[in-house]
Amino acid sequence: MSLDFIEAEGKTAYVNKERCSACGLCEINCPYSAIRVNPAEGCAEVNAVLCKGCGVCTASCRMNAVDLNGFNNEEVLAQIYNINN
Repeated sequence: MSLDFIEAEGKTAYVNKERCSACGLCEINCPYSAIRVNPAEGCAEVNAVLCKGCGVCTASCRMNAVDLNGFNNEEVLAQIYNINN
């Protein structure tokens, strides 16, 4: 049976469209090119197939519009801090 979409497993980012300012920082910083600003929508969109759930987009978002499924912003930032120290 074929699907009309691909189901991605694991932790992936998602964008709160009401908070997103379409600044593009998440797109610039994503090491997997998994997030893009859609000018027609006026906000960023995540390609869940490409997203590895690394949290770089979450950490770079000044508007707190990008989160990871299963993690809050404080948990993501704590993980990034621990990697760097």
